Amino acid sequence: MAELFYRAFPSYLKSLHQDKDASPFAPVYLLHGDEMLYKSALDDLLDTMMTPEDRITRFESMEGIAENLFRAIESIQTFSFFPGIKVIGFLDTNIFTEHQEPSKTFSKLQEALSRQDSRSAAHHLGKLLDARSLTLDSAESDILAIFTEFGMSEKDRSLLSELLAYARQHRSGDGMDSAIQLLEKELMRGFPEGHHLILTAEAIDRRKSLYKRILEKGVVVDCSVPKDVSTKASRQAMEPIVDGEIQRVLSGHGKRLSGQAKAALIEKTGYHLRTIASELAKLVQYTGNRKEITAEDIRQAVTRSKTDPIYVFTNALTDKNLPQALSALDALLNGDLFPPQIIAAMHNQVRKMIVIRSFLDKTGVQGDMDFNTFQNRILPQIQAFDDALQLQVSQWHAMLSPPDEHPPSRKSKKTADSSRKTESVPGLMKKGQNPYPVFLLLNKVHRFTLARLVRLLQLLGEADEKLKSGTLHPRAVLEHVVMAFCIDDAALTP
Repeated sequence: MAELFYRAFPSYLKSLHQDKDASPFAPVYLLHGDEMLYKSALDDLLDTMMTPEDRITRFESMEGIAENLFRAIESIQTFSFFPGIKVIGFLDTNIFTEHQEPSKTFSKLQEALSRQDSRSAAHHLGKLLDARSLTLDSAESDILAIFTEFGMSEKDRSLLSELLAYARQHRSGDGMDSAIQLLEKELMRGFPEGHHLILTAEAIDRRKSLYKRILEKGVVVDCSVPKDVSTKASRQAMEPIVDGEIQRVLSGHGKRLSGQAKAALIEKTGYHLRTIASELAKLVQYTGNRKEITAEDIRQAVTRSKTDPIYVFTNALTDKNLPQALSALDALLNGDLFPPQIIAAMHNQVRKMIVIRSFLDKTGVQGDMDFNTFQNRILPQIQAFDDALQLQVSQWHAMLSPPDEHPPSRKSKKTADSSRKTESVPGLMKKGQNPYPVFLLLNKVHRFTLARLVRLLQLLGEADEKLKSGTLHPRAVLEHVVMAFCIDDAALTP
C-alpha cells in the first residue's frame, strides 16, 4: 500500500480522521528503524486507532520473537469478546534479519529472565549461542562461559542451567520459517474486519518476502536515522527529525525553542534523540512560565555534553563494570564517534592509569582513601612526582637528541612546536586542574597491576591494527578489548 518516512507519518494519521471509511486503517503496519522513533510512532498510531482507556481491552502486545509468531497469528484470527477494533502488537522483532549484536541479545535474555519468561529467555539464548558458533547440544561449560564473558556471577549458574535444560526440552527447530510462511499466507488471505497487526523492528531486510507482503498489503514507516552524523549530508538528514522531536516534546507544554537555543542544545548533546528529549524535559521545568527557551537557559541548565558518553564509557571500564561498559560502547557506536576515536579514548585512559599506577608503586600510597586525606597528604606528593617525571623525560630527550652541528641561529616555528610536543609528558595533573577527577581515578587504579595495564596498552595497539586492516567487524574488536578490561587476566592472552 505505502511506505512512509517517519516525519510524514503524522500527516498520514491526520488524513485517517478525514477518511469516511468505517475502517480507514491498514490491516498491517511495520514500524522500523530508531527505537525511540518507532515507539513514538506506535503510540501515535494507537492513539489514532483507539482511546487510551480502550488499550486495555483492544490492544494485545507480545515480544516479537519467532516462538510468539504463531500465537500472534492465532490471536489476530480470533474474534474478540468486545465489538469493534482489535490490534495485535508484535514488538521489537528480529524476524526480518538474522543478525543481532550479542550484547543486545544478552540484555534481552536478562530482561526475559527477570520477568520469568522462559520461552523468550530460551529464544535469546539460542541467538546468543548462534553468535558464538555454539548450539544447545554444546558442552554446558562452554555455554555457561558465555555468561561469564558478559559479567554474570557464579551464583547465577544454577538458574542458567535450568534455562538450558528448558531450552533443550522446548527447542523450536525450524518453527520460525513455518510461522513466517503462515503469516504471509494470512496476509494474502486477509484478516477479519477490524483486526490489525503492528510490527516494530530495529533492523529489516527489504529482500525478505515477508517485508514485500507487508508493503503490498499494509503500511511501512521508516523511522531510521543516520548512524554517522560526521558528514554534512547526514546532519542535514537529521535536521527535520530533530526539529520534529523538539516540536513533539515542547508543543504539549506551550514552549518554543529559539534558533540560537537549538544550536546551543545540539552543540551540547549532539544528534542523540534520547538525550535531546531528556534535556528538553528538564528545560520545560527550568523555564517555568516562560514560553521561550533561550540559549542562556541551555548554558545554565544543560550539563550533559557530546563527550559525556565517553566519560561514562571510560568510568565503566575503570570500574570493571562489563554490562555498563558494553551499553556505553553501544551508545558510542550508535552516536557520532568512529571506532578509532573510541580506541584513542581508551588509549588515553590507560596511559593515565599507567602513570597513576607508577606513582602508587613508587610512593607506596594506598588507592583507597577519602578526599581530605588526598588533598592534605597525597596532592603534594603528586605535584612532586609530576615535576620529577617531567625533569626525567627532559633529560632523556636531551641524551637521545643528536648534537647540533650548526649553531641554532634560527629555528623555524614548526620545528620549535615539534620540540615542545616531544618534551611534553602526561603527568598526573595539569596546572590549574580540578584534583577531584584525579582522586577518583587514583582510587580505581589499585584494581589494575602495572603489568596488566601495559598489556592493555599492547592490546589496544593490536585492536587499532585490526580496525585498519578491516579483517574483523569493528564492534567485535572493541567488545574484545572491553571484556579484557573488565574480566580476569585470562582475557588478555593473545
